[in-house]
Amino acid sequence: MRVMVTGHLGYIGTLLTQLLKAAGHDVVGYDAGLYRNCAIYPVEPIPSVEKDVRDAEAEDFEGVE
Repeated sequence: MRVMVTGHLGYIGTLLTQLLKAAGHDVVGYDAGLYRNCAIYPVEPIPSVEKDVRDAEAEDFEGVE
């Protein structure tokens, strides 16, 4: 399943991204990047949208569950 994680560079998002990838999911991130350099968990490069979720548009979520 192709899954989008909002806040994928944040505290919970970095861990959730790893868990989803380990479960075999294709993960796409969505994050404004405010905490890009503050990750507690290792961050693997994944396809992502660098945008504030408050500015989200329907097109940003095409192709994901």
